[in-house]
Amino acid sequence: MSSTRLRSPVVLLALLACACSATARGIGSAAAPAPQPSVTTDVVYGHKDGLALTFDVHRPAQPNGAGVISIVSGGWQSSVEMGRLIAQGYPPLNDKGFTIFAVRHGSSPRYPMSAIVADMRRAVRFIRQHAGEYGVDPNRIGVFGGSAGGQLALLLGTTADSGDPSASDAVLRESSRVAAVVAYFPPTDLPRWETRRAFPATALTEAEAAQYSPLRFVSSGAAPSL
Repeated sequence: MSSTRLRSPVVLLALLACACSATARGIGSAAAPAPQPSVTTDVVYGHKDGLALTFDVHRPAQPNGAGVISIVSGGWQSSVEMGRLIAQGYPPLNDKGFTIFAVRHGSSPRYPMSAIVADMRRAVRFIRQHAGEYGVDPNRIGVFGGSAGGQLALLLGTTADSGDPSASDAVLRESSRVAAVVAYFPPTDLPRWETRRAFPATALTEAEAAQYSPLRFVSSGAAPSL
């Protein structure tokens, strides 16, 4: 009887040890959760009139080192609500490993075309400056947009510069060049666009309209464009 009492705790401890060992093996051999895409909202890339200029970052689960700037613009207006609609098209790009930067600019009619273009150029410079933080090659940043966003994308591709090395603002020292452009149904030659005066941003003089017409600046140095 005493022998049985002695064996019972020993058997119990042995069973417990086996159970713990099996549980540990199970935990150790379980597949780690697959990485998931993530979104960082409202990254500030500049300020004007006391307001913040912002973009959202849509990171892929398996980044390929390339970035895509999505211009959130329609009728040269930009908003969070518009951004949510455009973001429905990001998953296929994330699935391919592209990091998406959804950029919002100051909206017409409060801000003229010159200010809107300046916002987008600043966004490119800022993203290039911080490319390492987002796991993106600064020389592999493309841009796309539709309608007004397409016109702005093409302007970025045709009128970029290398930055101002003497600027006090470090962002402005960066290049505004992009590696490639995709533009959906963009106005490309504003003086010849019959409906341009229907939009405050494009109700410009002939000379001003030409200044923001990407077709007028096509050259061998422009970014490859579709």
